[in-house]
Amino acid sequence: MESDLSGISLREEKLAENWEANRISTYHYLSSLIELAHQRSILKFSKNKMILVRYPKWSPTLHKRPDETLRKQISEAYAKGQIGDQELEFLEKELSSLLARWDAQWREISSERMKLRYSR
Repeated sequence: MESDLSGISLREEKLAENWEANRISTYHYLSSLIELAHQRSILKFSKNKMILVRYPKWSPTLHKRPDETLRKQISEAYAKGQIGDQELEFLEKELSSLLARWDAQWREISSERMKLRYSR
């Protein structure tokens, strides 16, 4: 599991290197970051689910909302003219699906807490 997360981090670093060297487009860079955020979200949730169920106060650290940094990067890229209107629209839809996954994971944690009769 940990190696999978480090693999995602390595892929993010390589993407950043390629983007900074102008080998890939800003759109490709951002869409790939969103895809990796989906993968990270799945892995971290499966790894930390029971901890989050039992210790909700740890949730801000273990299960952060994944879209905030990406949303800022997308806005900046659009403001600089690095992505167009259609690309912005597509990236925002992808971000919405990432946030929907995060919300579903929280509902799953809440449901599990109720089943186990833990306080909310």
